Amino acid sequence: MKEFLIKDIFDIQKEQAYKYIGLFDQQGNKVVPFNSNATSSNERLKEIETRLCSAGLADGFYNICCKNALKGGAADNYMIKKGENLGESNTANIPIVQTLPPDLLSYAQALKLNVDVERMKLENSALKKEIEQLNKQLIENQTLLSEEEENAAPGMLENAKTFLSEAMGFIAPLLDKHFELKEKQLGLQAVQIQHRLDNRTKRPSPEQGPTKEKNLTESFVMSYKDDPEVYEKLASFYNEAISREQFYESVKNWNSEIFNDLLEWKQN
Repeated sequence: MKEFLIKDIFDIQKEQAYKYIGLFDQQGNKVVPFNSNATSSNERLKEIETRLCSAGLADGFYNICCKNALKGGAADNYMIKKGENLGESNTANIPIVQTLPPDLLSYAQALKLNVDVERMKLENSALKKEIEQLNKQLIENQTLLSEEEENAAPGMLENAKTFLSEAMGFIAPLLDKHFELKEKQLGLQAVQIQHRLDNRTKRPSPEQGPTKEKNLTESFVMSYKDDPEVYEKLASFYNEAISREQFYESVKNWNSEIFNDLLEWKQN
């Protein structure tokens, strides 16, 4: 496979004007992911140049993959050599990247995580009730302590204060557990997209298209997982839409370029 210099890639990009560019190692692992529509391919190529010049990146052979479509079509691959003292053993074939497969969760994984969400909701509810009871008891004890404080013997007062201190000792961990469960629930929002879509099929809705159409839309959303800002916006549109047409309309009104990519993704 022919070797290229990074300056060669800049010259090639001027001629080819690739839309998506990424950097991969010899095993096909992402070093610099493909740019999204929010980042130009020329900006991503500059990032790749900086990464290749970094002393922190190991010497070896890398593959710069260039594409003009997110899905479908062939990719052009250019092998880059980083470092001078590389033997023949280092020139292993670099995997050719052709597609951008979305990292979708399997149905079994999604089902398991949804079960975990429901279990956490139950645990969260039980903890909230227990905290409410402890807080109520604490308020009652504080009121009683306030009423008896002047007449109480020194030993009794100290015992009451000790009890309140110990009570806070086990209330605080319960509060920590409560917020930890809440945080985990929020962390599973991406998985719940599929769960909400499954529930939506039970409602009267024009969204009764083929499974293939649904999977194409989901995979388009997931293809932006490396660009959190765009991904969260698309996921929000996807969650709130009651039909495929409403989702398309929301994307079109928000960003015409990404909407055109959605239509291209659908055709491929």
